[in-house]
Amino acid sequence: MNNIWKTLARKIKKDVVVNPQRHSLIYVNNTFIIPGGRFKEFYYWDSYWIIEGLMLCDMFYTARGMIQNLLSMVERFDFVPNGGRVYYLSRSQPPLLIPMVKKYYDFTNDYAFLKYHIDLLDKEFKYWHNEKMVDVEKDGKTYRMAHYVVNSNGPRPESYKEDYRLAQQVQEQKQVALYNNLKAAAESGWDFSYRWCIQTNKTANVSLLNVSTSDIIPVDLNAILHYNAKLLADFHYKLNNRKKSQYYSKIASKYQAAIDNVLWNEKEGTWLDYDTKNKRSRNMFYPSNLMPLYTKSYRSDKDKYAKRAIDYLKKNNIESYFGGTPTSLNETGEQWDYPNAWPPLQSFLISGLYETGEEEAMDFAKTLAGRWLESNYMGYNEFGKMFEKYNVLHPGESGGGGEYMAQDGFGWTNGVVFEFLNLFSDLKFNDTSYKEAEQ
Repeated sequence: MNNIWKTLARKIKKDVVVNPQRHSLIYVNNTFIIPGGRFKEFYYWDSYWIIEGLMLCDMFYTARGMIQNLLSMVERFDFVPNGGRVYYLSRSQPPLLIPMVKKYYDFTNDYAFLKYHIDLLDKEFKYWHNEKMVDVEKDGKTYRMAHYVVNSNGPRPESYKEDYRLAQQVQEQKQVALYNNLKAAAESGWDFSYRWCIQTNKTANVSLLNVSTSDIIPVDLNAILHYNAKLLADFHYKLNNRKKSQYYSKIASKYQAAIDNVLWNEKEGTWLDYDTKNKRSRNMFYPSNLMPLYTKSYRSDKDKYAKRAIDYLKKNNIESYFGGTPTSLNETGEQWDYPNAWPPLQSFLISGLYETGEEEAMDFAKTLAGRWLESNYMGYNEFGKMFEKYNVLHPGESGGGGEYMAQDGFGWTNGVVFEFLNLFSDLKFNDTSYKEAEQ
């Protein structure tokens, strides 16, 4: 797997600077790792696991260069775009730049790097905290919360035909909202999932025509921004910027209150996305429901949340899947739904359970990590490839669905494997579990 990084490394030619009108690529100075397959540019949230994998392979210089590339996006555009193409400049992806710097700092203790770039980290957070927020009223109180939202004209440039054809099925005055909700779903990284669809009535067909991303308050996005605020408070404390540290601590507390009071569902024993259109929780299984475990977005009672998480996973029969934890339990044909399992969601779920420090949660995390590593290993043995997503029902096989064929390479898959091998160094593999499952 170390050798795979070489095949995924790219550096942009100077002609992109000299003749920018001839290229859709956005120029960056440093070498970067692409996801793989059809993708020839960097992608925002993919880079988080790629950078972690690089650092676990002692490739600190490459990892730092990738972070600097993303910081240069913030310097030029005020945010990190979805990917390294000019047609992605209308949207971002899950905001993981600040956690990337945290990973890098933990590995290197590079204080000078943190100090030099802290203003750009502030700028990235400000973009999300100012541009992606909406007021949510619940139980007589108003909370400021994050959602994915995009305002630009027309279909996605990279998927113009698909979006245009879909939009022809709705009235012209509704097409602008449809296009923007499709782009917002792409901004989430989950393009596409019926997680972002709200049915107008019980008899309506479930379809991307019902996509309503901006009306949904996602658990994972709010947990990530809470984590970002906590990290910035910690960074500024290290840099002796005490006023700014206190400023971010107060913001983190507000995010925490919103997560506690809007997203936590005591009856279900988990956090749930919130539908602002119908003013109710969306009671559907997604691994992202447990994202607050990863970001430690809970006030106290760690053992309570760990136990409730295990109960929630068992209630949804997650133990029965040997190819990974499914992205949802809805089989829709979209790639961010059942039966696909995606590496970043395995990382958030498994590391989140493990980091609670509670024995049962740590054991469950180890079981899930072992299954994921075995599935990846089986796939590589059989096909000679690392896939971007996997089929939970057939360990080692690539997932499917969506707008394009499943891709191999694959940056974040490799990073998550290195993460789990590092976190669970005493794991022993046992192929008999799969044989028993097939029987």
